[in-house]
Amino acid sequence: MSLKSTIKSIFISLYTNLKNQKNRLLKTWYIVNGKKAWRLGYSAYRWDIIQRLISQANLLDQLRQGKSFTPYGIGLDERIVEYPWVFANLSSHASVTLDAGSALNFRLLIKNLKSQKRDLTIFTLAPERNCFWRESVSYQYGDLKKLPFQSEWFDEIISISTLEHIGMDNSYYGATSEVGTEEDFVVAMRELVRVLKPKGNFLITLPYGARDYLTLNDVVFARQFDADLLQQLIQSTPEIQFEVSFFRYTELGWESSTQEACAGMHYFNIHIEKDVAPDGAAAARAVVCLKGTKRA
Repeated sequence: MSLKSTIKSIFISLYTNLKNQKNRLLKTWYIVNGKKAWRLGYSAYRWDIIQRLISQANLLDQLRQGKSFTPYGIGLDERIVEYPWVFANLSSHASVTLDAGSALNFRLLIKNLKSQKRDLTIFTLAPERNCFWRESVSYQYGDLKKLPFQSEWFDEIISISTLEHIGMDNSYYGATSEVGTEEDFVVAMRELVRVLKPKGNFLITLPYGARDYLTLNDVVFARQFDADLLQQLIQSTPEIQFEVSFFRYTELGWESSTQEACAGMHYFNIHIEKDVAPDGAAAARAVVCLKGTKRA
């Protein structure tokens, strides 16, 4: 090994150790101070839990089979159930994969996906701080309603908590386009179906419950799906055969649920609330997860 390589290796090791130590301190601070959502240390604590969950074969099997599981994730947002559900339901044979919305654009998740030999493309509104092109991740930017891909290109499409933003004011996320209409998510769905191969896998998650409209700086940036919007989404894609699962947040954490039990759940909007909700909810109190296969 050359001197330059040795020095580089030493610096990488030091940086990694410092980063790990910082995360341990943040997690400790978060726990000691009552584990309140979005406070200092929340992100480090949440990612530590997510890393454990997506590695638990038993939980992934339960999610894949639609079985009930012991509630978990008190005080944590919906990613704590969305990510494990997605990893439980990934196709074992998919190679060309689209992340429609960039919710997977984090090192932990990219490392896991790339270990499966996937050709991964991330499509989102604008460049983000996280960028893993050195791991051969492709990035495309633009409008989900006008995808720049040829038809039937992807083996698998994943869209995590993204369609609720379509047609809303997305300037917070770097969008420059004008606000559309509430029905624009149907146009985006049609585009996603177009670029999915026959027999391709489709994984979607959405906040679910009452039709809440989420605001930031006095503009609506998302809306929560209710039964009518969910039915509209499903009916707009007759080529896709969906299996639908529901998960609900309670004071005991996230648990498997039913559509009826999730129907009246309201979203906790940290952007306008003064403090953490009494039940500890960090964002959505229910999510709907749709696993679909495109008919040949």
